[in-house]
Amino acid sequence: MRRDFRRGLPRSTRGQPEQPETTAIGEASFTRDDDAREIFAGAPPDKNRGEGGPAPWRNRYTQSNTPFIAGTTSTRILPANSRRAYLIIQNKSVDVMYVNFGQLADIYNGIQISAGGAYEWIGGGEGGSFVPGDDIYILGGSADLPGVASEGMLSGN
Repeated sequence: MRRDFRRGLPRSTRGQPEQPETTAIGEASFTRDDDAREIFAGAPPDKNRGEGGPAPWRNRYTQSNTPFIAGTTSTRILPANSRRAYLIIQNKSVDVMYVNFGQLADIYNGIQISAGGAYEWIGGGEGGSFVPGDDIYILGGSADLPGVASEGMLSGN
């Protein structure tokens, strides 16, 4: 006797060929351990398994890092980018920095990043991103403050 996992009730398999065990994870179901390993390795299983095997997984996002030096005058550190889906700005200095989107940063309308701190914005990508695509401006609490801005972008393919 086998158990029907959809209903939780036993069902008879007498006279029927043995069927492989099926494990459900989320919306996908797997009949072999290999299928599950492919999912967790980042490659989705091929629904039409057979010739060619699973389709290769392709990361549709790219990441770029931009080091900058903030000073006492607001400076643009990243240009506008409508494909931006991730953003982190790290303050690598011993003084505060202020960041603003689409307009010059100052101490009144900028988001403060503490010394040694970071500001991270995670979006949804695929047109559902909550990360601003505007120019990004930075202002330092004093001169010559090092930092880095890193943005993830949805590739054009």
